[in-house]
Amino acid sequence: MNKALFFPNRQFSLTAIVMIICAGLIYWEIGYGLHNDGGFAWDEPIMQALYSLRQPWLDAIFLFVTRTGDYLVAIPVLAMLVYLWRRSERVTAVFYLVAVIAFPLISLVLKNEFARPRQEII
Repeated sequence: MNKALFFPNRQFSLTAIVMIICAGLIYWEIGYGLHNDGGFAWDEPIMQALYSLRQPWLDAIFLFVTRTGDYLVAIPVLAMLVYLWRRSERVTAVFYLVAVIAFPLISLVLKNEFARPRQEII
């Protein structure tokens, strides 16, 4: 496998790291604003519009997707990691492994930090 596919050059890697940091800072700023200000003005109208489209059969589909989503993502990611490791792309495999482990941990920390309650729609 061509290493340039994953890390074409150091400039690309540095750019990717800067973009990830900037995206994280933007995410943090939005979350911090939501935490302190109580949300956006358009939160409630969007939730009401989506709720008006609710159907029992759609609920069943989305519950199924939510419950199986972890496995549907984890199996291909694990297969990709094994494939990269066996192809001696160990640096890339470790990079993806760190990303796969870090994402849920960061998400959990941020959700607990912001502690924004879900909107109640009845």
